[in-house]
Amino acid sequence: MPFLSSSDIPSVALESMNQVHFEEIELLNTLADVLDDENSSDEAVDTALEALVAHTREHFASEEDKMRRGGFPPYPIHKGEHERQLTVVAKVVEDWRTARDRDALRRFVREELPAWVVHHIQTMDAMTAQFLAGVDPTL
Repeated sequence: MPFLSSSDIPSVALESMNQVHFEEIELLNTLADVLDDENSSDEAVDTALEALVAHTREHFASEEDKMRRGGFPPYPIHKGEHERQLTVVAKVVEDWRTARDRDALRRFVREELPAWVVHHIQTMDAMTAQFLAGVDPTL
């Protein structure tokens, strides 16, 4: 049973953003499942982690493109928050690759990252989506 569902995250005014958030939740659940499976290999964790990180990078780049195309005034602030989170994620990945500490990675995946995602969606993404939906709902 997944620890997160689409109902655990807020919806925003742009369906394209909601869809990307749902995809990210699926990848987060997959990584959590692999981490919780005592029989899974570190390589399986690597694969699930890399998929989540790649999706997150693509997610942020796509969102930033929407903000630029839509002329979103606080774009630099939102982009800066993405950059800060990518720095955090890079550190977590580095720590995982160095120490192979499943408990530390599990804490990040089950507690820290979901809390950040929900807060980011409630604040930055909600405001961004509302603005962009008014400019061009097809973004």
